[in-house]
Amino acid sequence: FQWTKVINLHKQSTNSIKTPKYNLILGISFYYSGEYFRALDLFKESYKKIDLLDPSLKEYLLFFYYGLQRIMNIINENDYERATKTFEENSDMYMYKQLELATNLMGEMYSSENYTSDKFEEKINNIIKNPNSSKHILVLADIEIIHYKSEQLILKLIPLIELGLTNIVESEFNAINKEYDSILKRTQEINSTFINHFCSIRHSRFIVHFDCVVRRRKKSDFLDKVLPEILKNIQSSYLYFKEINHVENELYALTVLLEYYQNLEIDKKVLE
Repeated sequence: FQWTKVINLHKQSTNSIKTPKYNLILGISFYYSGEYFRALDLFKESYKKIDLLDPSLKEYLLFFYYGLQRIMNIINENDYERATKTFEENSDMYMYKQLELATNLMGEMYSSENYTSDKFEEKINNIIKNPNSSKHILVLADIEIIHYKSEQLILKLIPLIELGLTNIVESEFNAINKEYDSILKRTQEINSTFINHFCSIRHSRFIVHFDCVVRRRKKSDFLDKVLPEILKNIQSSYLYFKEINHVENELYALTVLLEYYQNLEIDKKVLE
Protein backbone atom coordinates (compact mmCIF):
# COMPACT_ATOMS: atom_id res chain seq x y z
CA PHE A 1 0.00 0.00 0.00
CA GLN A 2 3.00 2.34 -0.42
CA TRP A 3 1.83 3.60 -3.79
CA THR A 4 2.83 7.21 -3.19
CA LYS A 5 6.34 6.11 -2.26
CA VAL A 6 6.57 3.95 -5.40
CA ILE A 7 5.53 6.88 -7.61
CA ASN A 8 7.97 9.25 -5.92
CA LEU A 9 10.82 6.75 -6.35
CA HIS A 10 9.89 6.38 -10.00
CA LYS A 11 10.10 10.14 -10.49
CA GLN A 12 13.68 10.03 -9.17
CA SER A 13 14.64 7.24 -11.57
CA THR A 14 16.86 8.03 -14.56
CA ASN A 15 16.93 4.57 -16.14
CA SER A 16 14.73 4.61 -19.26
CA ILE A 17 14.61 0.82 -19.62
CA LYS A 18 11.86 -0.59 -17.38
CA THR A 19 11.09 -4.27 -16.85
CA PRO A 20 7.50 -5.55 -17.21
CA LYS A 21 7.44 -6.13 -13.44
CA TYR A 22 8.49 -2.52 -12.85
CA ASN A 23 5.76 -1.23 -15.16
CA LEU A 24 3.18 -3.49 -13.50
CA ILE A 25 3.98 -2.27 -9.98
CA LEU A 26 4.09 1.36 -11.07
CA GLY A 27 0.85 0.91 -13.02
CA ILE A 28 -0.90 -0.49 -9.93
CA SER A 29 0.37 2.49 -7.93
CA PHE A 30 -1.08 4.96 -10.43
CA TYR A 31 -4.28 2.89 -10.64
CA TYR A 32 -4.99 3.16 -6.91
CA SER A 33 -3.99 6.82 -6.99
CA GLY A 34 -6.77 7.44 -9.50
CA GLU A 35 -4.51 8.22 -12.47
CA TYR A 36 -6.13 5.72 -14.82
CA PHE A 37 -4.61 6.88 -18.09
CA ARG A 38 -1.06 6.73 -16.69
CA ALA A 39 -1.82 3.29 -15.27
CA LEU A 40 -3.23 2.03 -18.58
CA ASP A 41 -0.10 3.09 -20.48
CA LEU A 42 2.11 1.26 -17.98
CA PHE A 43 -0.01 -1.90 -18.05
CA LYS A 44 0.16 -1.82 -21.85
CA GLU A 45 3.97 -1.63 -21.73
CA SER A 46 4.11 -4.48 -19.24
CA TYR A 47 1.73 -6.55 -21.37
CA LYS A 48 4.10 -6.31 -24.36
CA LYS A 49 6.56 -8.49 -22.40
CA ILE A 50 4.09 -10.46 -20.31
CA ASP A 51 5.97 -13.72 -20.91
CA LEU A 52 8.84 -12.38 -18.80
CA LEU A 53 6.60 -12.17 -15.72
CA ASP A 54 6.17 -14.92 -13.14
CA PRO A 55 2.88 -16.84 -13.64
CA SER A 56 1.22 -15.24 -10.60
CA LEU A 57 2.21 -11.75 -11.75
CA LYS A 58 0.79 -12.49 -15.21
CA GLU A 59 -2.60 -12.93 -13.57
CA TYR A 60 -2.20 -9.66 -11.68
CA LEU A 61 -1.41 -7.86 -14.93
CA LEU A 62 -4.37 -9.38 -16.78
CA PHE A 63 -6.70 -8.55 -13.86
CA PHE A 64 -5.67 -4.90 -13.73
CA TYR A 65 -5.03 -4.29 -17.44
CA TYR A 66 -8.31 -5.69 -18.70
CA GLY A 67 -10.21 -4.60 -15.60
CA LEU A 68 -9.16 -0.99 -16.22
CA GLN A 69 -10.10 -1.24 -19.89
CA ARG A 70 -13.53 -2.44 -18.80
CA ILE A 71 -13.90 0.50 -16.38
CA MET A 72 -13.01 2.90 -19.20
CA ASN A 73 -15.42 1.16 -21.63
CA ILE A 74 -12.59 0.19 -23.96
CA ILE A 75 -13.77 -3.41 -23.75
CA ASN A 76 -17.08 -4.90 -22.61
CA GLU A 77 -17.87 -7.47 -19.93
CA ASN A 78 -17.58 -10.41 -22.35
CA ASP A 79 -14.11 -9.27 -23.49
CA TYR A 80 -13.04 -8.99 -19.86
CA GLU A 81 -14.28 -12.51 -19.12
CA ARG A 82 -12.41 -13.96 -22.10
CA ALA A 83 -9.19 -12.19 -21.11
CA THR A 84 -9.26 -13.35 -17.49
CA LYS A 85 -10.69 -16.87 -17.88
CA THR A 86 -7.16 -18.26 -18.03
CA PHE A 87 -6.59 -17.64 -14.30
CA GLU A 88 -5.45 -20.80 -12.58
CA GLU A 89 -8.40 -22.09 -10.61
CA ASN A 90 -8.20 -21.23 -6.91
CA SER A 91 -5.18 -18.93 -7.37
CA ASP A 92 -5.25 -15.63 -5.44
CA MET A 93 -6.31 -13.62 -8.48
CA TYR A 94 -8.95 -16.20 -9.39
CA MET A 95 -10.45 -15.87 -5.90
CA TYR A 96 -10.27 -12.06 -6.03
CA LYS A 97 -12.12 -12.18 -9.32
CA GLN A 98 -14.79 -14.44 -7.80
CA LEU A 99 -15.16 -11.96 -4.93
CA GLU A 100 -15.52 -9.10 -7.41
CA LEU A 101 -18.20 -11.03 -9.31
CA ALA A 102 -20.07 -11.76 -6.07
CA THR A 103 -19.96 -8.11 -5.01
CA ASN A 104 -21.39 -7.04 -8.36
CA LEU A 105 -24.31 -9.42 -7.87
CA MET A 106 -25.23 -7.83 -4.53
CA GLY A 107 -26.99 -4.98 -6.33
CA GLU A 108 -29.83 -7.30 -7.28
CA MET A 109 -31.15 -6.95 -3.73
CA TYR A 110 -32.33 -3.39 -4.41
CA SER A 111 -34.82 -4.53 -7.05
CA SER A 112 -35.96 -7.60 -5.11
CA GLU A 113 -39.26 -7.64 -3.21
CA ASN A 114 -37.63 -9.25 -0.17
CA TYR A 115 -34.30 -7.39 -0.46
CA THR A 116 -32.23 -10.45 -1.30
CA SER A 117 -29.83 -11.54 -4.02
CA ASP A 118 -29.74 -15.31 -4.31
CA LYS A 119 -26.89 -15.15 -6.83
CA PHE A 120 -24.76 -13.06 -4.46
CA GLU A 121 -25.42 -15.39 -1.54
CA GLU A 122 -24.54 -18.47 -3.60
CA LYS A 123 -21.35 -16.91 -5.00
CA ILE A 124 -20.08 -15.54 -1.70
CA ASN A 125 -20.80 -18.80 0.14
CA ASN A 126 -18.83 -20.73 -2.49
CA ILE A 127 -15.85 -18.47 -1.77
CA ILE A 128 -16.11 -19.02 1.98
CA LYS A 129 -16.40 -22.80 1.59
CA ASN A 130 -13.44 -22.97 -0.80
CA PRO A 131 -10.45 -24.41 1.13
CA ASN A 132 -8.09 -22.46 -1.13
CA SER A 133 -9.44 -19.07 -0.04
CA SER A 134 -6.74 -17.16 1.83
CA LYS A 135 -7.37 -15.52 5.21
CA HIS A 136 -7.49 -12.13 3.48
CA ILE A 137 -10.07 -13.33 0.96
CA LEU A 138 -12.19 -14.86 3.72
CA VAL A 139 -12.19 -11.64 5.74
CA LEU A 140 -13.09 -9.57 2.66
CA ALA A 141 -15.89 -12.01 1.85
CA ASP A 142 -17.26 -11.73 5.39
CA ILE A 143 -17.15 -7.93 5.12
CA GLU A 144 -19.29 -8.14 1.97
CA ILE A 145 -21.74 -10.46 3.75
CA ILE A 146 -22.19 -8.17 6.75
CA HIS A 147 -22.45 -5.17 4.41
CA TYR A 148 -25.22 -7.09 2.61
CA LYS A 149 -27.02 -7.76 5.89
CA SER A 150 -26.67 -4.15 7.02
CA GLU A 151 -28.12 -2.89 3.72
CA GLN A 152 -31.04 -5.31 4.13
CA LEU A 153 -31.80 -3.87 7.57
CA ILE A 154 -31.64 -0.28 6.31
CA LEU A 155 -34.07 -1.16 3.49
CA LYS A 156 -36.50 -2.81 5.96
CA LEU A 157 -36.04 -0.23 8.70
CA ILE A 158 -38.87 2.22 7.97
CA PRO A 159 -41.57 -0.49 7.61
CA LEU A 160 -40.36 -2.21 10.80
CA ILE A 161 -40.51 1.08 12.74
CA GLU A 162 -43.92 1.97 11.34
CA LEU A 163 -45.24 -1.44 12.41
CA GLY A 164 -43.82 -0.91 15.91
CA LEU A 165 -41.47 -3.90 15.64
CA THR A 166 -38.72 -2.21 17.65
CA ASN A 167 -37.58 -5.50 19.22
CA ILE A 168 -36.70 -6.88 15.79
CA VAL A 169 -34.92 -3.65 14.86
CA GLU A 170 -32.80 -3.64 18.02
CA SER A 171 -32.04 -7.37 17.76
CA GLU A 172 -30.86 -7.16 14.15
CA PHE A 173 -28.95 -3.94 14.81
CA ASN A 174 -27.05 -5.48 17.73
CA ALA A 175 -26.34 -8.69 15.79
CA ILE A 176 -24.86 -6.74 12.86
CA ASN A 177 -22.67 -4.64 15.17
CA LYS A 178 -21.33 -7.78 16.86
CA GLU A 179 -20.41 -9.24 13.47
CA TYR A 180 -18.63 -6.05 12.47
CA ASP A 181 -16.70 -6.04 15.76
CA SER A 182 -15.73 -9.67 15.25
CA ILE A 183 -14.43 -9.00 11.74
CA LEU A 184 -12.46 -5.96 12.93
CA LYS A 185 -10.69 -8.20 15.46
CA ARG A 186 -9.85 -10.66 12.69
CA THR A 187 -8.29 -7.88 10.59
CA GLN A 188 -5.92 -7.26 13.48
CA GLU A 189 -5.08 -10.97 13.66
CA ILE A 190 -4.05 -11.02 9.98
CA ASN A 191 -2.24 -7.71 10.52
CA SER A 192 -4.02 -5.83 7.73
CA THR A 193 -4.45 -2.12 8.45
CA PHE A 194 -6.00 -1.63 5.02
CA ILE A 195 -8.75 -4.24 5.51
CA ASN A 196 -9.32 -2.95 9.06
CA HIS A 197 -10.11 0.54 7.76
CA PHE A 198 -12.05 -0.90 4.83
CA CYS A 199 -14.28 -2.73 7.32
CA SER A 200 -14.42 0.19 9.76
CA ILE A 201 -15.70 2.68 7.18
CA ARG A 202 -18.41 0.23 6.09
CA HIS A 203 -19.43 -0.17 9.74
CA SER A 204 -19.47 3.59 10.27
CA ARG A 205 -21.63 4.08 7.18
CA PHE A 206 -24.14 1.55 8.52
CA ILE A 207 -24.33 3.34 11.88
CA VAL A 208 -24.85 6.73 10.19
CA HIS A 209 -27.58 5.44 7.86
CA PHE A 210 -29.31 3.57 10.70
CA ASP A 211 -29.22 6.62 12.95
CA CYS A 212 -30.53 8.83 10.15
CA VAL A 213 -33.72 6.78 9.84
CA VAL A 214 -34.26 6.11 13.55
CA ARG A 215 -33.61 9.73 14.51
CA ARG A 216 -36.37 10.94 12.20
CA ARG A 217 -38.89 8.10 12.17
CA LYS A 218 -38.71 7.16 15.82
CA LYS A 219 -37.71 10.56 17.12
CA SER A 220 -34.93 8.80 18.99
CA ASP A 221 -31.41 9.90 19.85
CA PHE A 222 -30.29 6.64 21.47
CA LEU A 223 -27.08 6.55 19.37
CA ASP A 224 -25.91 10.02 20.47
CA LYS A 225 -23.37 8.53 22.90
CA VAL A 226 -21.90 6.36 20.13
CA LEU A 227 -21.71 8.94 17.34
CA PRO A 228 -18.62 10.85 18.61
CA GLU A 229 -16.64 7.59 18.48
CA ILE A 230 -18.03 6.86 15.01
CA LEU A 231 -16.84 10.29 13.88
CA LYS A 232 -13.33 9.47 15.10
CA ASN A 233 -13.40 6.19 13.18
CA ILE A 234 -14.53 7.89 9.98
CA GLN A 235 -11.84 10.56 10.25
CA SER A 236 -9.19 7.94 11.03
CA SER A 237 -10.11 5.87 7.96
CA TYR A 238 -10.25 8.95 5.74
CA LEU A 239 -6.76 10.04 6.84
CA TYR A 240 -5.38 6.52 6.33
CA PHE A 241 -6.72 6.21 2.78
CA LYS A 242 -5.53 9.74 2.03
CA GLU A 243 -2.05 8.92 3.35
CA ILE A 244 -1.66 5.82 1.18
CA ASN A 245 -3.34 7.64 -1.72
CA HIS A 246 -6.12 5.11 -2.29
CA VAL A 247 -8.41 7.59 -4.05
CA GLU A 248 -11.51 5.38 -4.33
CA ASN A 249 -11.68 4.60 -0.61
CA GLU A 250 -10.59 8.13 0.29
CA LEU A 251 -13.63 9.50 -1.56
CA TYR A 252 -15.84 6.82 -0.01
CA ALA A 253 -14.70 7.81 3.50
CA LEU A 254 -15.20 11.48 2.67
CA THR A 255 -18.76 10.70 1.53
CA VAL A 256 -19.50 8.92 4.82
CA LEU A 257 -18.08 11.91 6.70
CA LEU A 258 -20.38 14.23 4.74
CA GLU A 259 -23.36 11.99 5.49
CA TYR A 260 -22.45 12.06 9.18
CA TYR A 261 -22.61 15.86 9.30
CA GLN A 262 -25.74 15.98 7.14
CA ASN A 263 -27.47 13.51 9.44
CA LEU A 264 -26.77 15.67 12.50
CA GLU A 265 -27.52 18.82 10.45
CA ILE A 266 -24.18 20.44 11.26
CA ASP A 267 -24.33 22.86 8.32
CA LYS A 268 -20.95 24.47 9.02
CA LYS A 269 -19.16 21.14 8.65
CA VAL A 270 -21.23 20.17 5.61
CA LEU A 271 -20.10 23.32 3.80
CA GLU A 272 -16.45 22.66 4.64
